[in-house]
Amino acid sequence: MEETILTLLSREIKMQMDSIKSHLTYGGASDYNSYCTSVGSYKAYQHIMSELEELEKSFLES
Repeated sequence: MEETILTLLSREIKMQMDSIKSHLTYGGASDYNSYCTSVGSYKAYQHIMSELEELEKSFLES
C-alpha cells in the first residue's frame, strides 16, 4: 500500500502515544500535574487519531 501523508502522521502519533504510555507506566510523572498533562496529551492524540482515520477512510473512498 502506498504511504500517504495521513499514514505517516498516524505512525508518528502512534509513536508519541506509545511514548506517553511508557512514560506513565514506568513512573515518569513526577507529580499529579505532570500525570494530568500526560493523560491529557494522550486523550488529545486519541481524538486526532480518530479524525485521521475518518479522513483516510474518506480519502480512500473518493
